[in-house]
Amino acid sequence: MKTMKIAGLIGLLILAQTAVFCQKKISISFDVQLCDRSTASIQWTTPVKDSFDYILEKSRDAKTWERIANISSQLSPYYEYIDLHAGNVSYYRIAQRRHEELVALSDTKWIKVNSLDKLSIWPTPANDILHIRSPFVNGVIDVIDVDGRFIRKITIIDSISDISLHAFPAGMYFIQARHGKDVLVEKFIKQQPF
Repeated sequence: MKTMKIAGLIGLLILAQTAVFCQKKISISFDVQLCDRSTASIQWTTPVKDSFDYILEKSRDAKTWERIANISSQLSPYYEYIDLHAGNVSYYRIAQRRHEELVALSDTKWIKVNSLDKLSIWPTPANDILHIRSPFVNGVIDVIDVDGRFIRKITIIDSISDISLHAFPAGMYFIQARHGKDVLVEKFIKQQPF
């Protein structure tokens, strides 16, 4: 009788350890890029060929989420989905699943599409690269930290400019695009690296 109770307790202990192991989450790093005024590209890379399925979710308010794509595992570690209906503000996240069980959930990233005379930046929060769309194709972009200190200057030579954020500490920053007397400002957040 004692042997059966001990075996039952050991079985429960193994099940509890398995449940705790299955609840561990990993981060999914991804990038959202604005292709045009209504299209966004969502891209992510896995370290190796995996056997996970991915569910891409979208929200207008970061509270209510809808599934916009089911993406099965593939031979290539590079994944991409094109959202043809990106709204003025769209939030995205990726759920990693195996056999319908949630394995990991990404952070949330968002894009904001402004009118043609505004500055658009994405993704935010950002990890590696920040994309900036300005309404003019010459001028300068200044990156300023939350304390008002000048961090970097970039010459605008195209409607979209990219800034590497590898050397930036985590925190809030401002993008100031200048052309003549026109000055446009947007803020972004640099995330802590994974």
